[in-house]
Amino acid sequence: MTSLLNVMRRLRPQHPPPSRVDFVGRSCVVCTGEVSPEFGQAEVTDDDGSVTTIQVRLTGYAVGTGWVGLIYDYDTERGAFWITPAQPAF
Repeated sequence: MTSLLNVMRRLRPQHPPPSRVDFVGRSCVVCTGEVSPEFGQAEVTDDDGSVTTIQVRLTGYAVGTGWVGLIYDYDTERGAFWITPAQPAF
């Protein structure tokens, strides 16, 4: 049984893990009580359906848990994504 699983794993297409660039342009859901230029976290869903918690930053809005944002940039110095309000899709 183990050898069959090993063969199947090799036959399954391998996809590289998502990079930071892959998250830009996606929506995210804030999972901290607030988001500021210095602090905040949100969850973003990868192509494979897994959820990743990321560091996010925001200016000009008072938002908290459950708020939906759009990721528009990655700040390498802060190690965080910049987000803005996302419009709901209808």
